[in-house]
Amino acid sequence: MASPGLSSAVRCVFCGLNLALIVHPLHAELPASFWGKMEAGVTGRSIHVRADTPLHSLLHEACHAACAADGPFVCDAGGCDDEESAVCAMQLILAEALPGVGSTRLARDMDRWGYSFREGSAIDFLHGDGREALTWLATSRPAIWSVVARLSGMSLS
Repeated sequence: MASPGLSSAVRCVFCGLNLALIVHPLHAELPASFWGKMEAGVTGRSIHVRADTPLHSLLHEACHAACAADGPFVCDAGGCDDEESAVCAMQLILAEALPGVGSTRLARDMDRWGYSFREGSAIDFLHGDGREALTWLATSRPAIWSVVARLSGMSLS
């Protein structure tokens, strides 16, 4: 999150999802990071990052925290396969609300990191199984979908 504009947009997304963004010093160990090192961590509704945390990691953990059906968690969201797919689709959609990012750039970052989808690439997932995942989100977590749709300008029709 190098630019102030991007940081402000991320905070706006987090506010809409009722999440807190906690920024730690560059070389600090991030609390509750599932993947360790620079990857985002989750404690309840707080997402822990540093300046070198990849945006896909920040968004992925934020989406898990927003979607968690069993309430706040630490480190590992658990959840079902449908929820994991919805989280991946949701992070791609929310990237549209971030200046200079968008779903295409975030999909490339996800592909480089090693996300794996039946369709191959993250962008192909978004236009394939991701549509079904977003429908699941709209049905299973309607309040969250309402925020995502408002922030991204997307509808499922």
